[in-house]
Amino acid sequence: MKSEKMKMLPVIVLATGLVVTSAVPSTFAAESVASKTVSGGWSEKSGYFTTINNNRGFSILAASEPKHEGYVESRREGSTVLLKRAVGKTTWENTRHYTRARFEGNLTGKIKGDSGRVWGTGSTEAKSDWIDKSFSDWVGKTYYGNEE
Repeated sequence: MKSEKMKMLPVIVLATGLVVTSAVPSTFAAESVASKTVSGGWSEKSGYFTTINNNRGFSILAASEPKHEGYVESRREGSTVLLKRAVGKTTWENTRHYTRARFEGNLTGKIKGDSGRVWGTGSTEAKSDWIDKSFSDWVGKTYYGNEE
């Protein structure tokens, strides 16, 4: 009986490793931005989100609730290459805030075409660089917040 358990141990370890490694890259990608400075955003893969960390800031620090829109634009370059860019637009009346647009590797968490934080008061718009998404796992994402 003991030897049967020992034979099963490598299988259990391998299965656990596969489950953990399949979850970790997307978790790293989310954690790279979901800090206390991000109030919310949009993902091409999972839609809109707001972070719990900053919800208190909406009523205390801001005069109004933010409105955020994210999407991906497409354009052709020549006859074969389809380029895309992420676009984020945020309206937050009387509040200094930022909007950011970029692509993140769904599996790797790597970043490409990052607009950086575009700061303003009232409304902001951020556009990532145009990228070729062909045969890749790049996901368009946008973020907004009002803390440095």
